[in-house]
Amino acid sequence: MNILRGKAAKFIALALVLATAQVYVYADLLRSSSARLVSAASWQSHQGRLTTRGNNPVTVNGNSAKSGETIFSGQQIQTPEGVGATVQLGGLGRVDIAPKTNLTLTFEDGKITVALASGCVILTANKGVVGTVEAGGSTQQTDQTKGSAIDVCTGQTPGAAPVVGQGAAAGAGAGAGTGGAAAGGVAAGGTAAAPASGGLFGLGTAGTVGFIGAAAMITTAAVIAPCRRGANPSPGVPRGRNDECRQ
Repeated sequence: MNILRGKAAKFIALALVLATAQVYVYADLLRSSSARLVSAASWQSHQGRLTTRGNNPVTVNGNSAKSGETIFSGQQIQTPEGVGATVQLGGLGRVDIAPKTNLTLTFEDGKITVALASGCVILTANKGVVGTVEAGGSTQQTDQTKGSAIDVCTGQTPGAAPVVGQGAAAGAGAGAGTGGAAAGGVAAGGTAAAPASGGLFGLGTAGTVGFIGAAAMITTAAVIAPCRRGANPSPGVPRGRNDECRQ
């Protein structure tokens, strides 16, 4: 009987080692995912992603472009009548463009600049990013100390002062959504999501699931661990090897 108990204890100890290893694997996966998110955010800050209303085409540097196209710094974007567009700029912010707009978009670490030739635009810059809209000989800037947005339309007549901060761009249907620019302000700027925290022992959701799975495996192992009983108290009734253990 003692020998059987010793074997069962060794089996459970082995299961515990495997369970612990599984938990560490989940933790490593979480760290790797976090690193990929940071890397993706850095990469996206130097490239934009275009979305057009209804996936209808707009013009980028003279070429037709639809949703999913990559936008590079320095490119000219023109939207036709009835088609708005949005350029997501990763950790920098976003640019919502109204129909019948012509602009040039440049961006780099900590900076977004829109040279608005005609039409309307809403520039949303994340905290720590300087957003600038140049239109009609004037320059408008976002508040770098906090995430903010500026709504700008060029004047109705050549040389007229731009219309700033009056919601004209939103009214003109700036953005790829049917209702104009997406709600949520700077939160819609596409900042990289932080990896989830919490869970058991701070492992996060995935780590917690792994830990629970390991615990379940240990419990199952303890239940099905083979054992042998002592002498059969009723020799006339044969017992199988995996019969319930009795003391």
